[in-house]
Order: sequence, then structure tokens, then C-alpha cells
Amino acid sequence: MKKYSGPKERMDAAKDLSTGIEELAELSKSEYGFVKAAVAENPNTTSEILENLLPEKISVEEDFFILSSISKNSAVSADLADKIVQRLLECIQNISPRDYYSKMAVENLFRNTAIPFNSLCRLLCSNNFPKFLKLKIASVDSRNDILQFLANDRSEKVRQRVKKHLSNSTENA
Repeated sequence: MKKYSGPKERMDAAKDLSTGIEELAELSKSEYGFVKAAVAENPNTTSEILENLLPEKISVEEDFFILSSISKNSAVSADLADKIVQRLLECIQNISPRDYYSKMAVENLFRNTAIPFNSLCRLLCSNNFPKFLKLKIASVDSRNDILQFLANDRSEKVRQRVKKHLSNSTENA
């Protein structure tokens, strides 16, 4: 591994698209969450490295920060997507509307076309999945398959939000 004088240089290297996979693997072992997040966002990061970055248990803001970055990456495999969903299912009921990184992690997951639809449905079908997150997913640029799924949600408010989002999308197209 290259010698870095500090965490900022590690983060810059992790963001650099010319950084090799071996170097990204080493940088992913950093003690700094922002370096791990930068590795996770690098499009050259492999699914294996992303899996190693996934926290064993998601419990603190830094875990959600890293998860948010992992959730953006198109290299997320179906296997890794299932692990992410499983970790989220263990803590989803504890997410509140004020938790920025946890909301971003969920939003990024639902925007990522590499995440299998069935994995996302598993999360949405959980009795613990907060309605405020469904409303958020229904209002952001989520995938069409997810919006169609939410169009049949048991909550009238979620269904209305999807309908509004879809009508705004067709008007702006």
C-alpha cells in the first residue's frame, strides 16, 4: 500500500478513479468511516470489497454513512443486496425521520437498479418498515418497479404520493 500522510490523502485516493482494486481493498480497512465511504462510492470497487465494508450490525450513524455509500454502488451483487436488506431489517424500526444517513442509505438502495426487486420487496413488506420511509421512496426518483409496487400499498397516503409522483414525472417528460 502507498504511504499516506493522513486520512484526507487516504480519502482522496479512495475517491480517485485511477486507484487500483488492491489499493481500494487496503483503503477499505481504514479506521475512518469517511475513507470507507469513499471506497464504497468508487465505481471500481468490487462487490467483494463492498461486502467487507458492510458493518456486521448497523447501529450507529457511521454505519449508516458507510451503508449509504455502499447502497449507491452499481457493483452491489444480489448476494450483497440480500445481506444489506437483512441488516436493515434488524434495525429499520429504530430509524426516525430525523436520521439523515439512515434515510439516505434506504433511499440510495431503492434508487440503485443493481439491487434485485425481490430484495427490496422483502424490506418493503416488513411490518416494521416505517411509513415515512415509504412516503420518501414514493416521492424521490425511485425505480419504476418499486413505485408500481407502492402504488398498491395498504396506506392511502403512500398510494396518493406515488400517484402524484408518477403524474409529475409524466408531465415533466
